[in-house]
Amino acid sequence: MPGFFQRLARASLGAGALALVMATGVIACAPERGRETADDHRSAAGPGVASPGAPAAPRDDVASELARMAAARMAATLAEVGLDPSHTGSTVELGALGLEVDATIVHRQTDADTELIVAELTLRLDGAPVPAFAAEIVGVGPERDAALRSAIDQWYGQHGAQISFAIAEIERGAAFHPPRAEAASAAYFIRLLVDGVALYHSPVGLRGSAGDSEALTSETWTLALARLAIAHAGALGRYRGVSLSVAVDGEGPSVLSCRVDGREQPSLCAALAKLSWPRPAPSYEFSQSFVLLGPKSAAQATH
Repeated sequence: MPGFFQRLARASLGAGALALVMATGVIACAPERGRETADDHRSAAGPGVASPGAPAAPRDDVASELARMAAARMAATLAEVGLDPSHTGSTVELGALGLEVDATIVHRQTDADTELIVAELTLRLDGAPVPAFAAEIVGVGPERDAALRSAIDQWYGQHGAQISFAIAEIERGAAFHPPRAEAASAAYFIRLLVDGVALYHSPVGLRGSAGDSEALTSETWTLALARLAIAHAGALGRYRGVSLSVAVDGEGPSVLSCRVDGREQPSLCAALAKLSWPRPAPSYEFSQSFVLLGPKSAAQATH
């Protein structure tokens, strides 16, 4: 398993439940994880192979199921913001525009009471890949279906909702409107205009104990991260995707990942490490993602 995904799996298995947090409070919480690490079970045979003695993973098409579930969540969200999508399998159609979700299983293992799925989800618009929408996810549960739900809930909260809003605004702006307060996607609708760049950002993902978690969900902190994302994203096309993951313990921050359009960005990692991260109690892992929109959206009113 590649180093990045290995760290991602270890974080999900070893650091407790993932809470999605906003300044107004916790809006979602993933199931509690086991305490073992991915390295404890990873087979030398390579990704997706259970360790010796562990039950073999069932041979079903988990990738197709993940893609279908992601497409269904996107279609529901697009309908809540004024569009009229149709959904079949892993494909969503918005009139003449086709959206197709692809899932790649990077690692999968089944132990006595835990199913682990590590995957990468990508999206194509009219057949063309959009690197900004690449997202890495982990699902953990007592069995296959629970692990799938865990993976899609994580993806939707930290990537899928924001991607859906961005597509609706850029591709179908005339019909687009914010979700109604009672809509399932309303809690995830966070649009900012920062230094002339329009963006959607996810709630903060937290595992462990951050002590002063309010600092991590404050407007000041969010704007600081958004400005770093903009500064290191490069020239903006229609979309740029930025995802951040940082572990903090008594010795300070350790950047797990800082990706722009699915690729590690060393200058962004260095900038993240220099921030004054809140003291842990005793440790926590922080994650957040941003979808930056192209220049034409910056002139539009913020919501």
